[in-house]
Amino acid sequence: MAKSTGWIGLEMGRVGDDGEIVVTFLCKIVSEANVRSHWAAKAKRAKALRELTHAVLCAYSKPELPVTVTLTRIAPRGMDDDNLGRAFKAVRDTVASWLLPHNRGNQSATWADDDDPRISWRYDQRKGKVRQHAVEIRIETEANDGQES
Repeated sequence: MAKSTGWIGLEMGRVGDDGEIVVTFLCKIVSEANVRSHWAAKAKRAKALRELTHAVLCAYSKPELPVTVTLTRIAPRGMDDDNLGRAFKAVRDTVASWLLPHNRGNQSATWADDDDPRISWRYDQRKGKVRQHAVEIRIETEANDGQES
């Protein structure tokens, strides 16, 4: 019997009046720096995470750039902040690919550059319930970034 990969699907999403996109989906983000597994297993996890992230984001209209993207890991236990960015690599690449045209005219490239200056990246994590693993992607336009009502 195949072992479950833990990719469950969309939990909730919304677009605010200010154009802010917040989407949360059930998914287990692991510290790739600390996981000792075969390269093919890591590649399979990354592919599944990219496909899930892409499927979730395709339900929304792309915002105007520049934006701030906050990737939040929700899990019962915390992760070292130095591992958090690496664990979100597949999600970050997929969000950048969704937001930007592919590699500034390079038609053979699959993924867009995630270091585009029009995208600011933030990472966060918060405690979830027992066995609750999720990812929250928050995309704020620069005009709305950091403003409170």
